[in-house]
Amino acid sequence: MNTMDAVKVMVSGQVAQLGERVERGMAVMCSDGVRVGMVAALLWDGAAHCVTDLLLCQLPTTAVYRQIPLALVERVAETAVYLTIPAANLPQLPAYEPPDPT
Repeated sequence: MNTMDAVKVMVSGQVAQLGERVERGMAVMCSDGVRVGMVAALLWDGAAHCVTDLLLCQLPTTAVYRQIPLALVERVAETAVYLTIPAANLPQLPAYEPPDPT
């Protein structure tokens, strides 16, 4: 695999699909008003040349980073990302697993 095509983890960046900049540490709010954690990182797909998902860090640390597809982001405000799903649906999101480096 060409390393330019690999999925990369970024701490912040302009997310063209959302028209906003997203940064590590921004609060993540669900549609029911529950703060469920913060942005840990953005996943960049080198082959597609775009951000595909946000990684959710939950406090207290669960050691599980949930992938949030951009389709579930309602809007981005100055300090928070707002989702279209309630907090109860978070366990249904896939856990991030880094790609095998081989």
